[in-house]
Amino acid sequence: MKSPVRLFLPSAALCLFLPAVPAQTILSGPVTNPGTPDHFTVNSTTILCSPTTQNVTVLEQQTGKKHIVNGCPARVLGEAVTVTGKPDKTHALLATAIETEDFEATRVDGNAVIERVETSASGTITIQSDGYRIRITPKTKTVRLEPLNEDATIAPNLWLRYSGTQEIDGTVTATTATLSANQLTNRQQKLNQKQEFDPSAVTEKDRQGAASRFLLGTNAKRFPAWNDAAMQQRVEVIGAKLIPAVQRTLPGNDPAKLNFRFQVVDKDKLKDAMTLTNGIILVPRQVIERLQNDAQLATVLADNIACAMEKQNFRQLPANDFMAGASVAATAASFFVPGLGIATGISESVAGKQMLKHAEEQSGRVSLSLLHDAGYDITQAPITWWLLDSKKPLAETTMPYRARYLYGQLATTWRNETEAANQGHTNPALITQGTAQNDSR
Repeated sequence: MKSPVRLFLPSAALCLFLPAVPAQTILSGPVTNPGTPDHFTVNSTTILCSPTTQNVTVLEQQTGKKHIVNGCPARVLGEAVTVTGKPDKTHALLATAIETEDFEATRVDGNAVIERVETSASGTITIQSDGYRIRITPKTKTVRLEPLNEDATIAPNLWLRYSGTQEIDGTVTATTATLSANQLTNRQQKLNQKQEFDPSAVTEKDRQGAASRFLLGTNAKRFPAWNDAAMQQRVEVIGAKLIPAVQRTLPGNDPAKLNFRFQVVDKDKLKDAMTLTNGIILVPRQVIERLQNDAQLATVLADNIACAMEKQNFRQLPANDFMAGASVAATAASFFVPGLGIATGISESVAGKQMLKHAEEQSGRVSLSLLHDAGYDITQAPITWWLLDSKKPLAETTMPYRARYLYGQLATTWRNETEAANQGHTNPALITQGTAQNDSR
């Protein structure tokens, strides 16, 4: 009798007969569409939550203390999450765990123009400035610099240098507040005059050549106007709505008043508009054509209005004087391009990049306030800079820092507004493709 044949296979060969096990995927980013508790979006990936999904809240970063429950709580637009799970056939992520950080009061500080002041019955003063709602309480150490006297009223158009703590409701309780007058130096006024020109009069024959750009740097006065009356009118209408009351109500002879003008120009390779210190804002038609709706176009204009209003160009001058010399600095101050920097080598240094990042964050925060006050959808702001960062669909691109920062602001400073929008079933969808639409209010 023959013995039964036994087949011996190496363990590696056995693996070929086993079903493939999907690998665990870890995804970190902001919630870009809160959707429903069991179906929301992070970056451009759909997250599917189930009753067995672990929700991990990090209570203390240093000790690693965590609180873990199963289920699917409602999400807030912009909140930072880390999702662990397995992708399904539709490329959605079946979440096994979702980790977030518990709220922790954050220290913030800055220097910005006061846009609005409100006083409560209890005497607490709330200031709209620097993209924050800042509370001045009896405990706030408040200083007024000359020519302001000690009794000067806290009012719009003053400069506020502050430090404080941002609370869970998004407001900042100030511990210190220094007030100063919004004045222009003789040098700043001369620079404004030097930049004065009529953008609509620049024609194709005025376009700057490559040799001139190489030798002298980019000259914003030589961007040819784009002759599209409908597009120009659309930009002007939206821009006018975004100019804040603090600027509109200033007397015409006040040096701090900016004569905002919005001109569509033909300038490729730019991912943003260009801001001159005197209020001229040059908007590449290529930027407009990339955007999908008026709220996104308003985001670009609001950001550049904020650049001028917060004197970001002028505030670059001391660094330019130190790093490049005063004569070069005067040329560099002719315009500021968030994301691209200014015309000197300052944008190439570590300190310069940090300065530009700080300026970009500030103009982004202030733009959200301007958008909100003008009635535009602030949830479109981060999508705007994500779209402009690349010509590819959003699902195929990495979210840039500028967009991530604004999502973070929506989840903190504007948390109450975004939660109310979510509860009102007006969840902002992540837009991945589309064309510019006219939805002016």
